[in-house]
Amino acid sequence: MRFPRKRYDTNSERSNDFLTGAVVWGIANLVLGVVASLLGAYGLPAEAFGVLVLVGNILYLLYFGQTRPWFAFGAIGCLGALLLLSFAAFAFVATVCGTGLTPA
Repeated sequence: MRFPRKRYDTNSERSNDFLTGAVVWGIANLVLGVVASLLGAYGLPAEAFGVLVLVGNILYLLYFGQTRPWFAFGAIGCLGALLLLSFAAFAFVATVCGTGLTPA
């Protein structure tokens, strides 16, 4: 099955798709989390959450990588930014908590 690929005429179209892709990726992951937690309330095992999110993200990237590549780049950019922020937060907490700077 071939998906039609979007042609970009201007850089503003690319940047709009990039930002929209990042926002939609975040919202899609929130929706997947809510769906997985609702399914967990009905007795689905906790591992199903990880599988659902993984499959959803792979399908998102495969589809939008073929049809709107800058949309997929936005999702990858958002993932990279979140990983960078979480690494910085981990380094800060490890430094503060590991050096004895916390009050006793």
